[in-house]
Amino acid sequence: MLTILAVIPLAVALAMMTLQQRNSRQAGLVTLLLVCAMTFVVPPFHLSPLQLLLSLSEGGATSLTVLTVLLPALLLYHLQRVTGGMNILTQSIARLTSDRDLQVLLLVLGLSPFVEALCGFGVGIIVIVPMLLELRFGALRVALLSLLGQLTTAWGAMGVAVVLTASLTGLPVDQVGSLTALLSMPTTVVLSLICLHLSGGKAAVRRWWLVALAAAAILTGGAWILSRTVGVELVGILSSTLALAFVGGVGVLMTRRAPHSQRALHKGNTGKTNRDSLWLAAAPYVLLTFFLLLSRLVPPLRDWLQTHAVLELPAVHLSLPLLYIPGFWVSLALLIAVGMRGTSRRV
Repeated sequence: MLTILAVIPLAVALAMMTLQQRNSRQAGLVTLLLVCAMTFVVPPFHLSPLQLLLSLSEGGATSLTVLTVLLPALLLYHLQRVTGGMNILTQSIARLTSDRDLQVLLLVLGLSPFVEALCGFGVGIIVIVPMLLELRFGALRVALLSLLGQLTTAWGAMGVAVVLTASLTGLPVDQVGSLTALLSMPTTVVLSLICLHLSGGKAAVRRWWLVALAAAAILTGGAWILSRTVGVELVGILSSTLALAFVGGVGVLMTRRAPHSQRALHKGNTGKTNRDSLWLAAAPYVLLTFFLLLSRLVPPLRDWLQTHAVLELPAVHLSLPLLYIPGFWVSLALLIAVGMRGTSRRV
């Protein structure tokens, strides 16, 4: 009986979002009020007003940890969108190959996980949907392919879900990260083949199955290795970059082997991108990766960052090293990127 009562808030939230089409904020608020009410009327869950306030404060502290990553990441995405940096990057990626099936692999196994690892909130879908439409796919296939891109990664917003899971369970973050990578490997392998089938049918699967499997293995195998070495914050960024580099490298080799007329057509279709513009577009991600690697792999610096400028509230079990959290480095990369671009009314 207690189990049924404990599941009621979750069931209410799911029912509101699926059956009543309510947004997550409304469902979350109703669920919160329901849980608070249950602490007063259900004896096994009873809490005094002070205990309830402390519990709510602990939840707020956990939410603050998540928000310190999500808000700067979304600001970075907004900067890239309004300045055209995201468009420049996606065009450069599309230029790597003229083969549509390989372009789909680049988007689903590379670009979408990369953007999702940086921003979360399903931003990867927002980025790749216009590109998939440009490849002349129907609306249903575009929707399915964009969803596949979301299912191939568990490292949204620099692994904040993994960090949150480790915090709630008390397990080591690197252990949760490595096990997550292992569990996601079979799914990602299967999804890579489904992605090819949606793109070009059986012919695409027969032609590129090995590339798809290798890219999936790099994406998840790289995540397993990286989660045990550099930390979960960089897992999604680096593993998706490796997958992008692999599929892009295959695409470049195939384009070079193509007849001269096809190469000329591909060049004409993709146009030219100024190298300075490409550098400005890529600079925030390069800087962010460098800063995170530096803060995680240099022990003296890591120890100093973890022990200075720490926001501590023992009553709610909050300990937030402000100079060590990923959100600080995202904000720093964001400010440097703004300085490199100069003042703009759009930013």
